[in-house]
Amino acid sequence: MRLENGKKLFWIELTILCLYVAVSMAAMKLLGRYSVFVILTLPLLPFLGYFFFIDCTYLILGYLALLPLIQHFSGSAVSIGDFAITPHMIIQFLLLLAALRSFLATYDGRALWRLNAFDKTLMAFVLFTFFSLIFPYSLPVNHEKRWLLFYTGIFETVSFYYILVYLAARKENFTDKILLALVLTSFSSAIAAIPELSEAGFTPLNIFVARMRIGFGYHNTNLFGIQSAVMFPIVFYTMVNPRFRQYRAISFLSFFLLSLLSLLCFNRGTFIVMAVEVFLLYFIPRNKKAVHWFLAAILAAAVYFNRYLIFYLYRFFGAATGNNSPLLDPSALYRLEAWKVGLKILYLYPFGVGGGGFQYEWQIHGPMPTLFLGTPHELFLSIGDDYGVLTMLSFMAMLVIAFVYAFKLSKADATKEHAEFFKYAMVSIIGFVVYGLLTDGELSHLTGSIFPNNGYTLILFTLFALITTHASRNFLKAPNVSPSS
Repeated sequence: MRLENGKKLFWIELTILCLYVAVSMAAMKLLGRYSVFVILTLPLLPFLGYFFFIDCTYLILGYLALLPLIQHFSGSAVSIGDFAITPHMIIQFLLLLAALRSFLATYDGRALWRLNAFDKTLMAFVLFTFFSLIFPYSLPVNHEKRWLLFYTGIFETVSFYYILVYLAARKENFTDKILLALVLTSFSSAIAAIPELSEAGFTPLNIFVARMRIGFGYHNTNLFGIQSAVMFPIVFYTMVNPRFRQYRAISFLSFFLLSLLSLLCFNRGTFIVMAVEVFLLYFIPRNKKAVHWFLAAILAAAVYFNRYLIFYLYRFFGAATGNNSPLLDPSALYRLEAWKVGLKILYLYPFGVGGGGFQYEWQIHGPMPTLFLGTPHELFLSIGDDYGVLTMLSFMAMLVIAFVYAFKLSKADATKEHAEFFKYAMVSIIGFVVYGLLTDGELSHLTGSIFPNNGYTLILFTLFALITTHASRNFLKAPNVSPSS
């Protein structure tokens, strides 16, 4: 199906937003880091105002496509006590206002909205996080940064999810448009990678040495790995599915960039997740040929760049070259200790220590208190330690419900719209969980205890919004709403 409705407007807006971001990057280089606030907000206000009063749909899509690039500027945070305000937070708040205006202008009080199982669990999830705001007042270390991470990790994430659910229920072909916007995130990550890689030096050795200072749109490659885990099957879907034939060149380039950046991040979890996802994608009949070509390309690259394979081996086995060398590299050994402390925190503080609180507890309970870890480096431990056991269990239930919904949608009649996509959505959820078991992926990452990063979580909740919207439309009791153009 051709996506003609509003397509020109989408590309015009995307071009304008890209120009603004490009100008902001130049301004930051020439005028200083805080100039990004002026460049990214003041000139955008007339543009934002126009869509505020007309239609925020394409503004949301443009924001989603540029999300990694916007997150790249999180380092330009303005600190107000323990609270840090980033350019992304300002833009997201303006988008929330625009969506709220659109909702109030079109809201039909006669429509009866029913919450599905996912939404009910999400409401419980939000409710349980409030314990993590109150309980730390009774702890020896009562840090205030938890309020910042509650705003970015919970409020921003959940409000954005409902913005997408609201628009998807009313806008024609909105799912296709969201998928295209997600495909474009690879380009945003690649643009953010250019200054990082140029500073490090465009060689595998230099990139390997500097891997903790680069993030392709996020604070570090661990966080980019979460985006890669969710996005890899989605981009693969748009690349092989005839529905997106007219965008195949863009999808193919996006897939190439995402794969390249995933390999350059030298992240163990990303490598494992890519292997798992490729294995699962192979069993979708349409994918066999594409998977063969992908594996052939990886093999050819490994043969041609064989002298650099040592870096990938080092990431898994460390410096195990002598009798006294450890089998695992130091970061893996620290991670095991972090998991032990994380389990201890779950037992001692079942209501959580507040977002970003793990580091304070590590300094008390960890074997190396001077080492900065920030998180226990495991998805569920991170959420449980920060926001409490009930929040952690709610998040697990959300993943299960989303997977079940996607499974049911994938079994729908083949002629139904998007039925095949949900097979790929299931792979994305599996990839996210596998990645989360190996490293951290908390809802909002507090970089160096200074500024937040949460774009990867917004991408995950975008996938949730697509799944729950179609579930409500196809087999759940949904409100009486039909998509409109």
